[in-house]
Amino acid sequence: MTKITLTELRKDLFRLADRALETGEPVVIERNGRTMVLMEAGKPFERAGKLTHAEKVRAFWKTKPPFPPMNLSLEEMEGGGGYDWSPDDN
Repeated sequence: MTKITLTELRKDLFRLADRALETGEPVVIERNGRTMVLMEAGKPFERAGKLTHAEKVRAFWKTKPPFPPMNLSLEEMEGGGGYDWSPDDN
């Protein structure tokens, strides 16, 4: 994993972007004590390569869930959430 400063990125953006796309290896950019990652979009976990587990978890929690969360009360959850789970529904 390549670690660079934002100034280094600015000087060599196209070469670094091409290398990230070709190899799948992310480029880690550090700025004022914070970290950003330059990598191919669409398949971040397949292409993440050498990201630490903590970096993968942070990236996962920043993604939008594929479905809206279910906001059910405890009573609704105990009663099946308003859904009938009987085998006759098939």
